[in-house]
Amino acid sequence: MGKSIYRILLCLVLGLGLLVGGSAQAAELEGPWHYYEFTGDPFTAAPNFARQNVESWPLFDLERRPLFKQGTDRLLLAVKVNDTDPQKKILLFMTAKQAVRMWLGDEYFFSAGSFQPQRFDEGSQPYMVHLPEFSGQQLLVIELYAHAAKDLGWFSMFSVDTEQVQMSQLFFSDIPLVIAIPVGLAIIFIMFLYYYFNPQGWKRLYAYITLFMTVFVFWCVSASNVKSLFGDWPRFWWYMLSIFAYLLPITSNLVLLELLKGKKYARMKYVLGANVLLFVTAMTGEALGLHSMNGLMPFFYLLLPFGEGFAIYWCIQAAREGDALCKAVLFPTVAFSARAV
Repeated sequence: MGKSIYRILLCLVLGLGLLVGGSAQAAELEGPWHYYEFTGDPFTAAPNFARQNVESWPLFDLERRPLFKQGTDRLLLAVKVNDTDPQKKILLFMTAKQAVRMWLGDEYFFSAGSFQPQRFDEGSQPYMVHLPEFSGQQLLVIELYAHAAKDLGWFSMFSVDTEQVQMSQLFFSDIPLVIAIPVGLAIIFIMFLYYYFNPQGWKRLYAYITLFMTVFVFWCVSASNVKSLFGDWPRFWWYMLSIFAYLLPITSNLVLLELLKGKKYARMKYVLGANVLLFVTAMTGEALGLHSMNGLMPFFYLLLPFGEGFAIYWCIQAAREGDALCKAVLFPTVAFSARAV
């Protein structure tokens, strides 16, 4: 049982590691990006201000976002757009923890989020927006607001193309998740069968595997981009993604805790306790408006290799002692830990 299930898990992890799809060429975006950072009230005439000053602004690199001054909470971005192809009028972009609004020329055509301090993060989701009708060349002006300078100017995708191409990008970005979700559901179903029809088996182990795979499936759904086509709930899905990210190592370590039960050298309760403590701290801070779910992620990524490193070492020891189940979970545990980091 252990070998077959965890070989499926290993394939699942390797599948998630595939780089699928690519970015379409944004033919209408011409010339370099420029940015202007500031703090305080938003501009009442951002397009006019940008047109008059954009040439003196520093260059902005979407791939290598510059460091902004401490305390900066607003950003203006500007790039020229040419009407070279009438079919390429769909803007696809994705931000995180930022309010955003846009102008093309003097026309205000898009807004999402609040430009005032908020107790909770804005969330993250892709947006597909029709550009207004225009001719020749216009200046695309984007205003961003975030509660911290480190969150400003972050885009995971930004392109202008046809609706067909943009929809393809959105669906292709989800292919690893589309593969992972049915595999996860299949494993949950198999664990239910083992739990109910194998009374002599390890019921607690089956329950922990089911719990872990359930969290994993919900994490995949939360990470999906296509779901944004069916509802505009970026804040809800952002917090679901964060919560399930914190729960993944907790539930996976419950599986290892059960497998290593009785091994005196294995201190899985300490590893599990550290993960639970971090999760509770993050949730408490977030409820108090401290934005700690994301703020404590550096500690999450430090704890992950440290805690899972010990777990892998203990699994190796158990495997050398002849424990077949620990031997079976060794490679999937390494794969999940490496993929998470």
